[in-house]
Amino acid sequence: GATDVVITNSDAQSATLVNGYRYQAAPTVASVSPTAGDIAGGTSIVITGTGFLTGVLVDMGGSNCPVDSFTSTQIFCTTTAHAAGTVSIQVTNTDTQTGSLSSAYSYRAPPTLTTVAPTAGALAGGNTLTLTGTGFLAGITVEVGGSPCTTVNVISPTQLTCVAPAHAAGTVSTVVTNTDGQT
Repeated sequence: GATDVVITNSDAQSATLVNGYRYQAAPTVASVSPTAGDIAGGTSIVITGTGFLTGVLVDMGGSNCPVDSFTSTQIFCTTTAHAAGTVSIQVTNTDTQTGSLSSAYSYRAPPTLTTVAPTAGALAGGNTLTLTGTGFLAGITVEVGGSPCTTVNVISPTQLTCVAPAHAAGTVSTVVTNTDGQT
């Protein structure tokens, strides 16, 4: 808290500045939401904690997260590009005190799709497709020829199944989209 500053000369004369100096605790970081986003950056996040001061800076694994706005208990910032992986978040106030949260945020690469089996099916749809690739997350959606695949089942981050929709004859594209919007 605030304290008085007293200066005393060698002849015992003194001057006092009431509440002239403030002792303050270091900031703390308790949580972040969301906890993951795109490696390209652009994800708006909210960091919750205590003791955030004007001019607070946010570092996410060596990448700056420019502060859009803040209160003493929340920081709103937008991530910048970073390699895939989990990073710690560190906030630094202008008094150089810091607070951090280890392994708080994950930069995720977009999913990849390498194979679809079988590669052909009935015009009426209904056959089960097995898709392989990387980065499949719970809640992923699948479109075959622009129509949604149904009964999507993520077996692992590298394999999922779904039921093909009906479609006109022809070769079509298959698109997978994670809940973070990456395709």
